[in-house]
Amino acid sequence: MTAVLKFCVSFALYMQLTLLSVCINADKQTESAVMKPLHTAACDETSTLKLDFYNIMIGNCKPGGRWEETLSTVELERLNPAKIVQLYKRCKGKGFATALKPYLIDFLKRRETFQTVLDMFVDALNEEEKSNELGRDSALPSILLELSPKDIFVALFEVTPEAAHSRLVALHATLKCGIPLVYVLQPSLRQSRTVVNFSALQEVLASPSYPLVVSCGSENAIGRGKSNLTGRLVGQLQTSSLSSDSFDIQTSGGIGTPTHSPSIDLVLDVKANWKGGLNFADVHGFTLEEDFCYALSTLCSVAALVLVHITT
Repeated sequence: MTAVLKFCVSFALYMQLTLLSVCINADKQTESAVMKPLHTAACDETSTLKLDFYNIMIGNCKPGGRWEETLSTVELERLNPAKIVQLYKRCKGKGFATALKPYLIDFLKRRETFQTVLDMFVDALNEEEKSNELGRDSALPSILLELSPKDIFVALFEVTPEAAHSRLVALHATLKCGIPLVYVLQPSLRQSRTVVNFSALQEVLASPSYPLVVSCGSENAIGRGKSNLTGRLVGQLQTSSLSSDSFDIQTSGGIGTPTHSPSIDLVLDVKANWKGGLNFADVHGFTLEEDFCYALSTLCSVAALVLVHITT
C-alpha cells in the first residue's frame, strides 16, 4: 500500500511539472498563435450558448443594490412559474439574474438548491408552450432548459456586488455543493473573461481545512464521465451523503452547460471513512488563458494528491 501511495504522489508531481512546462511554453508562443480560434461546429455552438447565457442571465448591468439588506432579510413571496414569466418580461431579456436575485438569495438562506428553480423554468416553459398553441407569443427563451444549478449560482454571483461575494459563497457552501472557483464567461463572440474566485473563498477557507485532491483529465476525457467517476469515488469514501449537485455533470447532447468547461469546482469537507475528510477540486476542460493556468497550478502546488484521468 505504501508503494502504491508513493507512486501516486510521484506521478502527481510529475504531471504538475508537466502542466507548468506546458503553460510556460505556451506563454512563449506568439499571441496570434495562442489566440487563434478553433473553427469547429462544436466550438461555435458552445460559444453561442455561452454568449446567450451571458446576455440573458447577466447582461451588462453593473452589480448594485442594498446587498446588506438583501442578505439579512427573508423574501416573503415565493418564486413560481408565473412569477418567472413576469420577471423575465420586466427585464426584457437582459440580466434576468438581477430580477431573480432576491429569490435566489432566499433559496440559499433556506438551504435549498437551485434545482428547484430549474424545475420552475421547465414548468414556465411548458405553460408558454400551451400559450403558443392558443396563438400567444412566447416570452421565455429555450436556453433556460440548458442551465444547471451551477450556472444559476454563477449568474447570481456576477450580478452581486463584490463586497457580498464572500458571504454569498459561504451561504452556498452550506449546501455542500461544488463552489465555482474558476469559470469562463463570453460577453461577446470575440471576447471571453476568466473569473478566479480565490478572494471570495476566504471566509469558507479561513478555518483549518482537509487535504486537497485535484481531479483533472486529458483533452479526450472531456464529456466522458470524469466528474461522475470522481463522484462515485467520493460516494465510496464518504459516510454522509452530499447534495446531488455536488459535482457539475455535463448535459447530454454533446455540449455542456454554459459554465461547465473550462472551469474548476471546489467541493469542501467531504466526510470520509477515516478520521477527517477531503476537499476536491474538480477540473472541467482546459484553456491556455493565463488566469486559468495560474489557478490550476496554484491548486496543484498545495494538493495532497492530483488525479489525472487519461482517455485515449
